[in-house]
Parts: sequence; C-alpha cells; structure tokens
Amino acid sequence: MISDDYNEVIRTERMTVTSGNIKELASSLTNIRCLIFYDEDKMSKDISDGFGKDLSMICDDVDIVEGDRVFRTIDGAEVEYRVVAKKGCYDFIGDDSHLELKIRAFQS
Repeated sequence: MISDDYNEVIRTERMTVTSGNIKELASSLTNIRCLIFYDEDKMSKDISDGFGKDLSMICDDVDIVEGDRVFRTIDGAEVEYRVVAKKGCYDFIGDDSHLELKIRAFQS
C-alpha cells in the first residue's frame, strides 16, 4: 500500500472568517501521515509573482483544499507550505485511495 511509504507527519491550518469579517488562520487537521518530495530542485514563479519551490504531497483522502497551510518539522524547526493545487484523489488498488497535492515553499 502507498501509505506504507508515508514518512512524515504534518498539520494544517485553514483561513477562516471571524466576526467582523476578519480573516485568520485556524488549526484544521493534526497528525496527518504523508509523503513529501520535491517536484524540481529549482525555484518557480507563479502568476502573482511569488517565487517558491514546488513539492508533491501524498496522504490519505482527508479534508485539505487549495489555500490551506501545511506545516512540517525539519531539523526541529517548523516549515510552512501553501497548498497550491489539488491534483486529485486516486484509488488504484482496492482500498489504497490517496490524495495528491502540490504544495509550495515560498521564498521570503
């Protein structure tokens, strides 16, 4: 099963609108097992002139949508990514359904 290759644990946050029409990030999911790998080693530029590195993330079929923030820990520090594309949910062999996402680490 593809989930046997999951080697990371992430958490997510989602932008919500609070009273007074104020937008803020709120905790969404925690302890999501996944696999994250670079699509390419180079930086890319998106339409809004943002630069960043794209990565692919594979996890179980959970409630993650474009715009969500993904947080993973690397060498003791939490690193933030943004979900920029939901590639789809796939069910190849029986019960082996999974979600494929493109996430981006933005250059600050």
